[in-house]
Amino acid sequence: RYWTMQDDAGPYIALVGLYLDPVSEVRKLEPPQIIDVAVVPEHRGNGYARQLLEVAEAIVWESGHRHLWLFTDGENQDLHVFYTHLGYRRAGELPGYWGPGSIKAFYVKESPIEA
Repeated sequence: RYWTMQDDAGPYIALVGLYLDPVSEVRKLEPPQIIDVAVVPEHRGNGYARQLLEVAEAIVWESGHRHLWLFTDGENQDLHVFYTHLGYRRAGELPGYWGPGSIKAFYVKESPIEA
């Protein structure tokens, strides 16, 4: 599922995608995860990604899941700061995922809702 934002003129300026298995058929193999986060460069820094992530997170927590995962460029310090600021913890990395010298980082956020 995707959530998007548009500016007053109509073009899309941000999106967040979420993979969530609502019937828990593959819950242990494919935990809920953010699959896309994108903001048009000239609209970055306005809180759009944060707002869309909060919508996706609420769906995950309300569905009873305890963790939300996301994968991103492990070499991008700005992304690290952004996700850490939102409460995600870097849980590991996969060196060479996109080719020699690259790093795919994975982050996890725990539900603030008591079980």
